[in-house]
Amino acid sequence: MAMSGQVFALLVGIDKYQSGNIWNLNAAVDDAQSVERWLTNDLQVPRDHICTLIDAQATKRQIEERFMNHLVNNPAIEPGDALIVYFAGHGSSIRAPPGWFDQGRSDVPVLCTYDYDTKLPKGHTNAGISNRSLHAMLQDLAQVKGDNITLILDTCFCLPPASDDDSKERRYTRYTPTRKARSEDLLAGFWRSASPQKTEPVANRGFTGITVKSHVVLAASGSGWSATERKDGGNFTRALLSLKDARPLHKLTYADLPHELAPYMGDHQHAACAGANVDRILFDGVPFSCDGRFVAVSPYNNEYVQVDAGEMHGVSVGTEFALHAHNRKGSLNSQLGSYVATQVFPTWCLARPKTPAKQIQRDGWARVTRWNNPTPFRVDVRYSLCSFFRRSRLARGNPATSAALVEKAGIGILGSTSVDDADLSVHLRFRGKELGAVRSEPLISENCGDKLRIANEDTRTDVKTIESAAGRFHMLLYRKHPARPFSSKVSIELCRP
Repeated sequence: MAMSGQVFALLVGIDKYQSGNIWNLNAAVDDAQSVERWLTNDLQVPRDHICTLIDAQATKRQIEERFMNHLVNNPAIEPGDALIVYFAGHGSSIRAPPGWFDQGRSDVPVLCTYDYDTKLPKGHTNAGISNRSLHAMLQDLAQVKGDNITLILDTCFCLPPASDDDSKERRYTRYTPTRKARSEDLLAGFWRSASPQKTEPVANRGFTGITVKSHVVLAASGSGWSATERKDGGNFTRALLSLKDARPLHKLTYADLPHELAPYMGDHQHAACAGANVDRILFDGVPFSCDGRFVAVSPYNNEYVQVDAGEMHGVSVGTEFALHAHNRKGSLNSQLGSYVATQVFPTWCLARPKTPAKQIQRDGWARVTRWNNPTPFRVDVRYSLCSFFRRSRLARGNPATSAALVEKAGIGILGSTSVDDADLSVHLRFRGKELGAVRSEPLISENCGDKLRIANEDTRTDVKTIESAAGRFHMLLYRKHPARPFSSKVSIELCRP
């Protein structure tokens, strides 16, 4: 399983279609945007790694062009990176051309792009993206970027068995009948590397029937079954996002997911997966790399646990830890207990529960929740007339007295009303569009610049990030061992390159 790398995604969500013959959906766009939030917020995927196309943006041409530009020809993607292609919208089917299947004739499943079933130049009709075309696209991608590719489909290619075109179920089913497109249109819109002559065995029909090495398919339903939605989302996508809030995803394989999703989807719909690599961890584990904020914990005796962090890491008596079951990013990791350091050594410490516990936590992982730095870090938030109210909102986050730090998480930070008394001064510039920070560090001011400017999207988040990083650096820079065991024995020289 790969444990490092990046995540890139192409997300498509279509509610409103160009053709007046296609029944619009209610939640496909919301689904694509919800998946985007999952990637950015939980899996920490940079926003420029995600390309999202919604409604009129998601034409057949645009999807294919973005597939090439954002994924296939993207120089930032390296083999092994996790690549996700997500589609939420209508599916449909078109009568197969002669020779498409090895036995008889049947229908070809297609993804309905925004301009599906509309007229094209030269007399053709837009036939969407067939399973054979999309498989060829993903095989092209795998050849240059590796086989860590996940295709997620919240759509279907038929109505429920007991339904017809006029039933109420059609309103909630992500399927639309094809009115105009024909077999010849399917061939005219073929992906360039796909083969129209290659006969397809019965067992390999559909998006989930084929077993290939290039990618794994996660689908809202298997062949012959429908996929539904409600106003709060597609049944499949809603279940997937519910699962990530209920189970640690870093332990689940693709093959596990249909069973794990079943309780969230109900009896009328069953998720499906296919591919040669279904036994891999989801996304081959790339988003679930080790989180450096966690350190190992082991039982010491019936009262204490040993935490693999000590004086050299900034731990002091009174430092508080949250204990967790694992140390992976992007995967549910509920807090199991809260411990406080009582004895601190150079590289480790002993900690006991903050409140009496029936039993001591077994092996696990700890994350510092409060550093208990003996000297608070003082921050002054400066303001101009145009940013007065924003400054007031930011400054309220820092207590003014040391007594208030007892219950405050993270680094001990106090608000300061004077630039001269502050270790860090933060100010808003250009009507709040830029953050400026000035630090007072006499030990390094002669060798490093003391001013920093940051273009900000979220002022509150950026200020807190700057405060925390600067406060921890300050704590470690000025930390001293009372016995000074290395005094006159170690020298450090700072050299410019």
